[in-house]
Amino acid sequence: MAVWQFTFKPIPRPAPGASPEDLWARFGWEVQPIPESLLSRLCDLLPLKETYGTGDDVTLVYGEQSQNDIHVFYEDGRAVSFRLDLRNPDVPLLRAIVEATAAVDAVFVSSDERVCSRPSGMW
Repeated sequence: MAVWQFTFKPIPRPAPGASPEDLWARFGWEVQPIPESLLSRLCDLLPLKETYGTGDDVTLVYGEQSQNDIHVFYEDGRAVSFRLDLRNPDVPLLRAIVEATAAVDAVFVSSDERVCSRPSGMW
């Protein structure tokens, strides 16, 4: 990850009282499938640029890895990750990510700070 990029993930809303560290270790889309409504909305935001892997171990990359991108991982469980280019913030893209994530009642977790926040309260 470049120094100008901020990375975060949406995950299902955890049980009350879960610590941020627990969110990474025990919560995520491994227990339940990533909602198709979330995937379809996110995949419409940026063009598919790359696909890595085969079979069940696939990573789809939407957008440019040197700018804004969305990774959808199907290896070792399932996950979605966003990287936003802070040199040139794309507010409409961030708003669309927040709205798509809030629509499935998920929360954001920062990979660096391990902080959980409610996306629905941002706008």
